[in-house]
Amino acid sequence: MPVVELLAFQASEALVADPLHFKTILDVLASTQGFLSAFHGLQIEDQSVAYLAIAWASREAEVAFKSSPEYPKALSKLKGAQDGPLEIMRVDPDHLAALEGTVTQLAICKLRQAPFSCLV
Repeated sequence: MPVVELLAFQASEALVADPLHFKTILDVLASTQGFLSAFHGLQIEDQSVAYLAIAWASREAEVAFKSSPEYPKALSKLKGAQDGPLEIMRVDPDHLAALEGTVTQLAICKLRQAPFSCLV
């Protein structure tokens, strides 16, 4: 079953100036076993916030990538795009089609007791 990982972070000045900076991260992911697709962009209301959604064929594929030598490469590319902490959330893969739209609205919800996120 596919899994979707949503990364949210403060965008670096380099990323805001050139959103194609995401391509350096996608180049690393594209050759990874189990990688399905990725969607990225800056928040329309606040261009200093960036999102990267990564779809994996399975949870096992995601875990295998994070154990591979390619993972540190992807993280180093991501560091150049971010200016602050990285928040990682899992979203329901049923919403994967929504990410293919020109504009996607995200609603991120968190419970007080435990981390929870939703994609609407």
